[in-house]
Amino acid sequence: MISWTLLIRLAAWSVLGAVGGAWILLLRQTRLPKAPLIGDPGDYLCAFESVRFTATDGVPLAGWFIRQPSSARPVIVVCHGLGTNRSDVLDAAAAFAKGGGYQVLAFDFRGHGESGGRVSSFGYWEQRDLAGALAYLRGRPDLQPATFGVFGISMGGAVAVMTAGRDTGIHAIAADSLFPNLAESIRVHLRLMYPWLAWAVTPLVWLVYWLQFGIWPSAVSPLQSASAIAPRPLLLIHGEVDPRMPLSGARAVFQAAKEPKELWVIPGALHFAGYAVTGEAYHRHILDFFQRALH
Repeated sequence: MISWTLLIRLAAWSVLGAVGGAWILLLRQTRLPKAPLIGDPGDYLCAFESVRFTATDGVPLAGWFIRQPSSARPVIVVCHGLGTNRSDVLDAAAAFAKGGGYQVLAFDFRGHGESGGRVSSFGYWEQRDLAGALAYLRGRPDLQPATFGVFGISMGGAVAVMTAGRDTGIHAIAADSLFPNLAESIRVHLRLMYPWLAWAVTPLVWLVYWLQFGIWPSAVSPLQSASAIAPRPLLLIHGEVDPRMPLSGARAVFQAAKEPKELWVIPGALHFAGYAVTGEAYHRHILDFFQRALH
């Protein structure tokens, strides 16, 4: 006969093993290899300078600043997604600079590209990175006073919305393929990765995230921040058939936001595939939005 003591020990070891497995799974995603930069704004014939600044908690960050002849032109900050870097958004940065005449800052989040740090929090700590980028721009004497727009994709879009919910100095926000909250994003991704185990693994990953970052994933939430953006304009862009960030999440954020707001659903587009589907119409749509919002 198996004793109660042995059953309790087996149960305890099972729980510890499950939590340990969830921790390893999360660590693999929060410590992704840093992808190398591919190109720079000069490849698009944009005059630029390499810049260095820090996040609000001191993490060193790297970026490119594309300057315009008139320092009075608005500045658009471009935020990349998880696992990439600022070179991944070069086409958008160049389109804003050349097509709209904007000054542009594209930078690497912590743990990405040439920035410091090794850990990504999927949007929680990265808000400190965007806040640091804005503080750097506000501290440049040649940009005073400055008008700011922010464009972000995926995690960068979520960071843009959450940061704008607190920083009223961001004058317009465009976000492509964002999640409604991180708990939902983790649930969807685990369901794609482990269809038969997601129901058991998801709560453990939420717990491990809280143990590592001191906040529940549900609190990393563009959905909660959306209502604080008005009266500043908000543009949400989303692929109709995005499996990683389902369209229902963008619709929920849009519903929570107040006017002025716009939701552009791109038929047939997967995750951050709007440009691949629509071509230059993608950048023109965003430029039209910033033209109305920042002028």
